[in-house]
Parts: sequence; structure tokens; C-alpha cells
Amino acid sequence: MISIYTTIPLVAGRWLRNDTKERELRHIDFDFDALCQKVLSLSGSHSIADCEKIEGGSNRVFKFTFNDSRRLIVKLPFKVAGPAHLTTASEFREIHLFPFPRSSRSADEKNESRTEYIIMEHAGGIPGGDKWPSMTLMQRIGFIEAVYKQLKTVHDLGFPAYGSIYFENGLMKPLYPTQPLKDGFCIGPHCGPRWWDCGRGTFYNQYKWINRGPWPDVVAYSNAVIDAGLAKLPLTDPDPQSLDRALPFYQGSVETHVQLLEHARIVLTQMANDMKVKFRSDPMLFHPDRHLRNIFVLDEDPTVITGIIDWQSASIEPAFVYASNTPDFVSQRMSTAVEITPHPKGDSPICDSKTGSESASTEKAVSSTEEVESKPESDPNIEEADKLSEQLHRTMDTCMTLYTPKIGIPRAMHINFFRPFRISDDSWDDGAIKLQHELIQLRKEWNWLGLSGDCSYPEQTEEFLTTHSKRYDLYKQVASIRGVLAEQLGVAADGWAPTEHWELRQQAHKAVYKDLVKTVLEQDPDTEEDPEDSIKTEDDVKSVWPFDIPV
Repeated sequence: MISIYTTIPLVAGRWLRNDTKERELRHIDFDFDALCQKVLSLSGSHSIADCEKIEGGSNRVFKFTFNDSRRLIVKLPFKVAGPAHLTTASEFREIHLFPFPRSSRSADEKNESRTEYIIMEHAGGIPGGDKWPSMTLMQRIGFIEAVYKQLKTVHDLGFPAYGSIYFENGLMKPLYPTQPLKDGFCIGPHCGPRWWDCGRGTFYNQYKWINRGPWPDVVAYSNAVIDAGLAKLPLTDPDPQSLDRALPFYQGSVETHVQLLEHARIVLTQMANDMKVKFRSDPMLFHPDRHLRNIFVLDEDPTVITGIIDWQSASIEPAFVYASNTPDFVSQRMSTAVEITPHPKGDSPICDSKTGSESASTEKAVSSTEEVESKPESDPNIEEADKLSEQLHRTMDTCMTLYTPKIGIPRAMHINFFRPFRISDDSWDDGAIKLQHELIQLRKEWNWLGLSGDCSYPEQTEEFLTTHSKRYDLYKQVASIRGVLAEQLGVAADGWAPTEHWELRQQAHKAVYKDLVKTVLEQDPDTEEDPEDSIKTEDDVKSVWPFDIPV
């Protein structure tokens, strides 16, 4: 047996942003021969017939097939997934709580492969994504109902705190605080990447050390969200001379972020003590990634669920956290990468017919508050997709209300209600203006949302609100452009692209960047309403460009 997997780098994709670092974070040193021996000893088979390597976003996966056609799956977590010893321990314990997949095993004390792993049976059936295109409408409706019927088992479990689940004797104490559960389980620290650095160097811990749980109530949980935001702040504002580009206009100083986060702490505590929030914050375990690739069905009857996989990021969260997730099976259109080739005349791929935009769409996106993308007014295919999406959304909402009401009820509430709980810890990454806008809107809508008392966020002057509104409009345009760029380049939001398309994506990336700079430089400066924050120079473009600057 040749240990080729111990040395080869990640080959599934490359990144338009921080490519070297992203690949380093997905490099794993381990003994493949030892791993094979462990898998073989657990299989009960005579020999390994085949091994397929699959690269995921958070794991390296090996699919072993044995001489008797049995199959086992081995998952090796990347650094980006969280602390490996916690993520594998937690997922292993969670799988033991319910029957998806049917069995699993974790790394032991005599781990000769030198890496954390989980070994589990291959889910029966086929991935829902393979079957979805051929499903009838009634089969899709039946599929959605079957999914939430299956998840009702998890939904109905009750927990006294938030965090991740482990075996009671599986964590080192007092290094990791725990809260005991029955049957030998416990709640320990949250193992998700929201609470850990994951090798990225984004947690400075200068202003606050993070309490990673377990948290007894939503007040403690919300305080931890703010602490995570503070922990991601550098001690001082970055030196402009040390950066490859200026910070974007919406970034804000470190001191601004500290002030905003402390305001947010008071507001979130106020909300967490409101009965309207408390009743929608039950500690619950649920699957956060309910997409077709993780749901297996019978080939002959796709309304029968044979397994739900990938529980790695499932932890005990306030119910409203899971309410915001929308599975891909109710999306209007399944996402597809758009093939891009550099335009022979130097025109930007942003302006092609896929967006339905005119040739000046890039300039329009930067300098106005209109939507970047426009849709044809009467495209029968889009209208039909909209109707189908709406019907599937109604089916899902009905099923969530019937089978998983803890998340069905908060899902029906206004989208602004719980957003500050979700975004506060990312204020430095998102820019100060985003959190500031959420706090302004929350104060404005406080009574309309039915929250008791008066919002504790200070009232701002009309002059401040007017300036903020102009800057936020521009921020939205920048965010829209970023979404269009990722879609048109055929890459993920973080710039990931399949290796086989890498050179093509790089060429398109360079062409789009040059075209945007050209468009910005040619615009009439007299049309700008706010010269201070408008995008007028190549340096301005660099400051908001979501990927590495192409050379």
C-alpha cells in the first residue's frame, strides 16, 4: 500500500484570496497506512479494494470500499473546522444520539495515524442532490416533509445550556468546563469556528478573552458573542504602511468597534431579558446545514430519507440561530458556476447578458443605490422558478411549524429581530458600518418589533443619520458588487474555485478588475454626492476589492 495521501497537497481548489494561507490551513500530516489498517480492522473485511479522496470545505474525506463491497467513510477535519480534538469528539457523541448515520467511531488513545478522525458507515441510498432534478413537485414536497419528520427526533431533545455535546469522560477537566447530562453525556465548550481562531490569526484576545461555553442562558450567550467580537480586534489600528491596500471606508477604527460592541452588549442583554426573545431561545440541537448533499434518499423513492450526514457543525444553540438557515432545496435556482472567459475587447464579464445589465452596470453599482442586477420583467422561466420556490418555501415553513416549532416560530418573525445576535462578533471583518446600521435600525423599530421598554442604544442626531445613510447606501453597493463578482467569476464568496478552472478564473479575475478600475476612473466626478466616501480612484477600488489584487 502506497502512502500517497500523506504528502500530496490539497488539490481540489484554489483561492483568489489568501490562496497560500487557505491551502496551508487544509494541509494534514498523517500516516495513511496506519489509518488504512485501523479502517480495515473495524470493517470486518479481508482487504481494501478502493479508496476515493474527497476534499470538502471543512474536512478531507476518504471513502473506503472493501473486497466484500462494504463501505466506510473517514473524515479528517481541517483547521478551519475548529479544534480537531473537540470537533471530532463532539460530532462522534452527537451521532450516537440519533440514527444518522447508523454507526461511527472516533480516534482512540493509541492513534497511530497521528491525526484526529471519525470513521462511520457509508449512508445508504443516494445524495438528495443527485435525485432532486428528476423529482416531481409532489415528490419534492414529500421529501421536505420527510426531512423535518426525521429531524423532529433531534428537535424534541431538551437541554439546559448552550454549547457542544461530548461524552462526560471525554474532556480534560478543569481545562474545559462542562455541564452534565444524563446517560454519560455532557455539554462542553462550543467547538464551532465562530469561537476559535482556526489558524487564521484573527483572534488577538487583546480586549477580551472568549468564554466558549457552556452558557446557562441567552444572556451569557449574547455576552460571549460580544466577547468574540472584541477578541478579534487588534490592539491598535493597523499601520497603513504595513498593508497592501488601504482599509475600506466602512472599516472604522478599533476604538469605534469597541464602543459599538459595548453598546451592542447592552442592547443584546436588554433583548435577551425580554420574554419575546426568551421564548424563542430554547437551547436546541439541530442540523445547521440541511442541504441536498447531506440528505440521502432511496433511489426508487426519494421521499424516504435513508440518512442525514455531516453533523460536525451541529451544536446546542438558541433556537433562533437555526431559524435563519434556508436549505438549498427551497432556493429559487440551484447555484451553478458560470463559465467565464476574458472578453476579447476588454469588456467586463460583469456586464454580460447573464446579469441582464447594461454596459454601465459596474459604474451604476458603485455610484447609485439601485440594485446591481436586474431581472427581465417577464421571463417565463424565472416566473415559473419563483412560483416553485414560493410553494416549496410554504411547504418547508408548514413542516417546520408542525414538526420543529422551536425554529418555525422565530423563523416567522421579522428578519431584523435576531440579526444583531448573528453579526456582532464579525464587526471587524464586516466593517463598523454594518453593526452600526443594525443598532440604528433596531432602535428605530424597537416598539414595532414588540420589545418592551426603550432601546438602550443612544439616539443619533439627524446630521449623523443623514451621513450614515449615504455611507451605508454605498456600502450596500459594494456588498452587491462583491456578490456579483463571485457569481460571474464562478467562485465562492471566499474566492474558492475548482483547480481545473483555476487558470481561467485568474484570467477572468484580472479582466474584471481592470474593467472596474477603468469604469471608475472614467466616471464624472461632478455626479458624486459624497466625495469623501465615493469610489473614485484605483486605490479606492483596491480598498473594497474582495480578492487579492491581480497582477
